[in-house]
Amino acid sequence: MSDGHALRAAEGFGLRLVETAAPVGHQVVGDEQVGRGVLGALLEETVYLAALTGDPLEAHRDAPWIAGTPGTLCHTMTVRACQATGYTPRVRHHADDFGTVLALVAAGQGVALIPELGLLAPPPDVVLTALPTRRRTRLAYRRGTGGHPAVLAARSALHASVVGRKQ
Repeated sequence: MSDGHALRAAEGFGLRLVETAAPVGHQVVGDEQVGRGVLGALLEETVYLAALTGDPLEAHRDAPWIAGTPGTLCHTMTVRACQATGYTPRVRHHADDFGTVLALVAAGQGVALIPELGLLAPPPDVVLTALPTRRRTRLAYRRGTGGHPAVLAARSALHASVVGRKQ
């Protein structure tokens, strides 16, 4: 979901919290006041190429790919990262659960891009290669609701997930 769509959803439907990710190449610096909303900068994470070999992204031009459902940020990230290296991925499977994606990679069904927080228990035969691509996740909420228990709980949960991964 784009930042603008997230803020409109928060305003239009009374939602207090929406998770968004900035597109590749954008910088996220602190909280931004946008209209009647706030985009809070929370998390930046490494994106990995998951494959059965340690070959670079460029070497997977002819490989089958596993990507998120079309229209999701994960699908867009996969397409754009491949296009940046000169090709469009041939997507064989769509899956939105990172555990499923990693299982498909381990079964030799294709290669995929996985953000760091999606790597809870990667199969031992899957090779993870860090890419220069970063995923940035932010929370969108209405201005003045930053102290709401739902917003505080979401911030706390995301922070705990990052701290837990770094240990």
